[in-house]
Amino acid sequence: MNVGFIIRYAAKKTFWFIAGPIRTWYRFFVRPTERGAKVVVIHDGKVLLVRPNYAHRQWTLPGGGAGRRETFEQAAIREVREEVGLEIQTLTFIREYQANHRFFKTNVRAFVTTVESDYFAVDGIEIAEAAWFPRDALPHDRGPRVDATLAALALSEKPQPDI
Repeated sequence: MNVGFIIRYAAKKTFWFIAGPIRTWYRFFVRPTERGAKVVVIHDGKVLLVRPNYAHRQWTLPGGGAGRRETFEQAAIREVREEVGLEIQTLTFIREYQANHRFFKTNVRAFVTTVESDYFAVDGIEIAEAAWFPRDALPHDRGPRVDATLAALALSEKPQPDI
């Protein structure tokens, strides 16, 4: 195994061992509303889903939290780069929703982008695995918001009648 990977992995585990309880207490007392972004990455009609190494461990869309001075779009681009190593440029807004967690809420904006290549590189620390799935053959153990986001995308892709 790569020594650099082991050091990064151990450092993140140690950090969250200490920071996790502090963050939970902060969220309990302050009840913040956070911001996040998710991205539907499409290649050749297939959708890229990731399975995180933490929390629910279900298949979900790449994405994560937005920093304090970061726009939703900047967060989406950064998270896709960090999680699967893809450099994306163009994002199209799909929908916004609120995710309610224990002691806090997250306002999430979902975007769609298309990539030319099916190559990706999972970081192995935050993301356990990633794979391309046809829209009609998604894994059964996926997060519930994946379906809602893909349904909103399908609605936005339908031609609108002229009025």
